[in-house]
Amino acid sequence: MSWQYQGVELLGAAGKDPVEFGFYPMVPWAGRLENNSICVNGELSEQDVNYQGWALHGVSFDRPASSWNVIESEDCTTFIARQSITDWSSILDITFTWNIRAHSLETIIQVTPRSEVPINVVVGWHPWFRKSLSVGSPAQLHIADAKILTKSGSLPTGELVDFDNNRGPLDDALIVPNRVVTIDWPGALQLRVTNSHRWFVIYTGHGDLICVEPQTGAPNSLNGPFSESVIACHKSEPARMKTQWVLKTFNDLPVAPGAQLHH
Repeated sequence: MSWQYQGVELLGAAGKDPVEFGFYPMVPWAGRLENNSICVNGELSEQDVNYQGWALHGVSFDRPASSWNVIESEDCTTFIARQSITDWSSILDITFTWNIRAHSLETIIQVTPRSEVPINVVVGWHPWFRKSLSVGSPAQLHIADAKILTKSGSLPTGELVDFDNNRGPLDDALIVPNRVVTIDWPGALQLRVTNSHRWFVIYTGHGDLICVEPQTGAPNSLNGPFSESVIACHKSEPARMKTQWVLKTFNDLPVAPGAQLHH
């Protein structure tokens, strides 16, 4: 996937694996799983390992959509894609919506189980943004009053500590009370990400790329800590996440201090 704003490409690639590039959905879980398994009705359901020894980021991102629709109006172009997951613990029907306007993108993920039995899910988006664009200065990350999940063996322990914008490199899950994460490329662009849920994962460990991943819940919450963040969706009450991605040119913004991302 390519995402350009006023001729500037925002996305990049860390490699050729589908996990390593683009802007993809994470369904029906996001992040890593303990023992690469999901607890379903008290029993462990082992998931396929797909990246560096982990069953990572769900089963949706490398599968094609079953159908596409495009709706155009004067101020918005809407892309709607549909996909079905039939080889999981429950059959899931998924709708992805992109509402594209001149200076913003609105994304919606909706997950509906076909069964009458509720199913637990965590969904999210995983974009790979460039730390340096073709113009301006390297990216700065701004997150207010957040808590970071402590980890053991790449998985959350259940403990929270205050987030420090100067900390890094990051490969961590955060609770962000105002549900906003901002990337500034001084002299170029600002991207303000506002999510319907307060969960984000931030990855800055790559030299050239940064991932700001809005999610509905914590990594591994289908199994353990932060299980209250899981969405129990029903056929009549789908899981839904809406995210606003608003772009502005930096010339129109006051320059705020921020921590430069680690390279």
